[in-house]
Amino acid sequence: GVASAADGVLGISLLQAARDSGRLTDWRLAGPFGRFSNVDFERPWPAEPDQLAQAAYDGRAVERFRFADGNVVLPDYFDHVGVFYAAAEVTVANAGVYLLRAETPGSLEVFLDGARVLTHDARFRDLPEVAEVKLPLAAGAHRVLVKFIPAGTPFQVALRPPPSGPQAQPAASAFSPAARYLAAPRPYTQ
Repeated sequence: GVASAADGVLGISLLQAARDSGRLTDWRLAGPFGRFSNVDFERPWPAEPDQLAQAAYDGRAVERFRFADGNVVLPDYFDHVGVFYAAAEVTVANAGVYLLRAETPGSLEVFLDGARVLTHDARFRDLPEVAEVKLPLAAGAHRVLVKFIPAGTPFQVALRPPPSGPQAQPAASAFSPAARYLAAPRPYTQ
């Protein structure tokens, strides 16, 4: 899949492998909003209620990026302070329950069609880098908006049908007993 393509295995497209795994690759980015990432993450900025619909905010253009492996990173010429927003469009062919998965070393919030569906707030405590939520979706186009701070990059968001069958494992949320158990030794081993 994605790892093989990233390692240069011939015949595997990195972009296609990322998309086949459900990763979102085409994003619009805007920011920074505010100057203090941890404090400013608490407030909604103008890009949040309108789901990053405008062409510019406070004189800064919203820019389009393609991240072939699905890992969203801030370009070097962006200030690395404050809060940022990234928006992507995703189309699902069939109605059903889908798994939205976010991987990040830091803090982010994910909105789907304007509703907050996932919060991964690692500003003041260690959390697993993966957070997941199952969502019922109608067939058609949906807008994903991610609010994040620079410490939350690189991040990736994937949307796919949840696994089924005998190998399916229940998704561990950041607050499940298993997740707390796995995160507990971190302060002692670092």
